Amino acid sequence: MSLFKDFSWKPFREGMRLQYRAASFNTFSHPHFPGPDSLVGSPTFGKTTSPISTARELHLALKFYS
Repeated sequence: MSLFKDFSWKPFREGMRLQYRAASFNTFSHPHFPGPDSLVGSPTFGKTTSPISTARELHLALKFYS
């Protein structure tokens, strides 16, 4: 998920602008589980032990266009 907001700087110079960016990965922090362990004889046979997804991540940035 991404959000962008542009701010015009016309009083200083035509075409100048500042852009604020916010990007989020795994925004809602939903876990993604792998399939169950299929190795017969394993102590975790048939069980899903841990999620394979990463935690929520947020990136913020400013970009200046001249």
